[in-house]
Amino acid sequence: MQITTIAAALLGLGACTTADYADGVNGFSQAVGAAAALAEPLATAAQEAQKRQMLQMLPKTQPTTVSLSQSCLGVDPVGYHAGDCAVTIGGVKLNYAGVPPNMVSLTRYAASLSAVVTATTCNSVQTAAKGLAAAAADLASAAGANKAAAAAGPISTIAGVAACSAIEAEQIRILRTGTMAANPLVKAIVPSIADAYQQFYVDAINDAFNQTTAALISYQTAARSYEKSRSAADLAQETASLTQADGFAAAIDKAKAAPQPGPVVNKIATLHQALTDDLQSPTINLKRVLNDAQIFVTEATTVTSAAQALDAVINPPTPAAKPAEKQAR
Repeated sequence: MQITTIAAALLGLGACTTADYADGVNGFSQAVGAAAALAEPLATAAQEAQKRQMLQMLPKTQPTTVSLSQSCLGVDPVGYHAGDCAVTIGGVKLNYAGVPPNMVSLTRYAASLSAVVTATTCNSVQTAAKGLAAAAADLASAAGANKAAAAAGPISTIAGVAACSAIEAEQIRILRTGTMAANPLVKAIVPSIADAYQQFYVDAINDAFNQTTAALISYQTAARSYEKSRSAADLAQETASLTQADGFAAAIDKAKAAPQPGPVVNKIATLHQALTDDLQSPTINLKRVLNDAQIFVTEATTVTSAAQALDAVINPPTPAAKPAEKQAR
């Protein structure tokens, strides 16, 4: 019975070789990697913006307590959750944006798909199948209890009995069952990732705009002072403020001219649907997936560049301390 199944699988694949599907699968993984690369500059810019907003909202009439959260101070690790250890200001925890947890699960899943196509032996194929099943289960957990329960059955078929006499046929079986099991999960979690990215973007843009306005006010104040004093200090402040405002405005312009991150990241779900559909075809050809993935990477790279520009002006690096001068003997 097993021999018949293997033969049928081989007939269904026709002349399909690893090259016919490896580039498409790896293209999807690269697209997910490009989406993940976008997270850091957006998250750090949004984090700094949130911190600044909180500081501006604090009451100035009385001292404000700054401390670690109580859950962080406890010695017993039981019941501790990631993110519990954080600084609180006036009893409010700084809401650091960070990287959306679902992005971690999605990145792991994409890498597991690529591991399947790079496997060349029976043992490595079996190991890749187990890794893909575990990554899909991680996606299911990220998608929520209801999705996890529905996906349990399909996920269990990913690491089935390996047909070691036909490595490529087994790779296709794993990819087909894996993407079919994961597709509803990807659809479930991608919108939440896209929403988080979009919120980071909005927070960063708003903060940059507010700082641009503040820099322009500083420039106008310094300009009026310089008109009266003609002092080098006032001229330096005038120049610095104008340069700062120009830098913020340029970063905002670059961000607004680029595609918005939310709609871009949502395309991951569409790309995965195409990957799932094309893998089910009797004659597998993932050129469409590869082409769409390459377009996605280009678009995501543009957004990442804009996010980095925002992060650079919102959260500039701290200047290195100058070395202490040696005292004259």
